[in-house]
Amino acid sequence: MNLPLVFKRQHLFIKTAAGLWVFDTGSPSTIGETGFNPLNGNAIKARSMSDISQFLGVKVVGLIGTDTLNAYDHVIDLRSKHMSLEYSEDELTCEGRAQSLNLISLETAVMPSIPALRASIGDQEATYIFDTGAQLSYRIGQKPDGHVPCTPADDFWLPIGEFNTETYHAQVALSGFSPSARFGVPPPKLAQTLNDRAVSGIIGSELMIGRLTGYFPRRRILILQP
Repeated sequence: MNLPLVFKRQHLFIKTAAGLWVFDTGSPSTIGETGFNPLNGNAIKARSMSDISQFLGVKVVGLIGTDTLNAYDHVIDLRSKHMSLEYSEDELTCEGRAQSLNLISLETAVMPSIPALRASIGDQEATYIFDTGAQLSYRIGQKPDGHVPCTPADDFWLPIGEFNTETYHAQVALSGFSPSARFGVPPPKLAQTLNDRAVSGIIGSELMIGRLTGYFPRRRILILQP
């Protein structure tokens, strides 16, 4: 099955007749205004998306989380002219560098469903959430050696709302290649939440721009392209 994608304001959306849905591996739950799930047609509890639309600066009708996404293989195509999502209950393939995934939970008594991978930043290897709903990456602790300062940015996290963060670029050593990513400094509550789950940060959607990405959660595999 295939659906068109939109990448706007550094966020990834599925385009449907009803409107835009956030493709969010950083959220365990699917929510929306329409009362149905666009990937499988199942009913979901209706919820206003006005707050999330305001934070994103983009009108959305829903957010698709890992309770839905993790039932499928996904090939996410963010090349400029043909942005699309292929998803299937069958196994899909994608060329690139394979990263091993673990599934974790950021909430007590919630089934682990958030994808996380190992990465080295500043010569320190640690676990990072792979969050397609994040416009910036984040790392707990001091900025790594060799980082390049960048302009501050506005971002949001639902438990606290909007915030402003200083940002910097740093190399991310993954399995098979070492891309550069733009990092923010996590606000204290986000840093504490990550630290409580033995997670050192977040890798955002930036590494997917202009490339094919394979998200295969049932096999615990993420395919990224250099």
